[in-house]
Amino acid sequence: MRKASFVIFDVLKATGVGVTFGVVITVLSALFGLIFGLVESLEVGQRIEFIIGSVSLFFLGIIILASGKKPRFGKISNTEEWRKYFKVINFAPVIGFMGIGFLIVGIVVDYWIIFLKG
Repeated sequence: MRKASFVIFDVLKATGVGVTFGVVITVLSALFGLIFGLVESLEVGQRIEFIIGSVSLFFLGIIILASGKKPRFGKISNTEEWRKYFKVINFAPVIGFMGIGFLIVGIVVDYWIIFLKG
């Protein structure tokens, strides 16, 4: 039961990191929007978030297909520094959940753009 709670906490933490960076990109694009136009700059920020999220999920697929049964990132995931931040999950799921976080923010910004164009 304790390991399951660590897994849930690690997944939420990795997704939260992706969402946080996605929000930072959205805020920066909104600040540029004050100069160039809000909707256009939010569309650029949304595209950047979709690109980062998609590329990270693509890398996750490559990692899963290339590793097979032998994990390639064992040295990164088993260090003491890594375990300080993520207790159970390894490198590949963290990349995947961060990508999902970027895609979540991109979807929210997409609905926001539709509302602003209204």
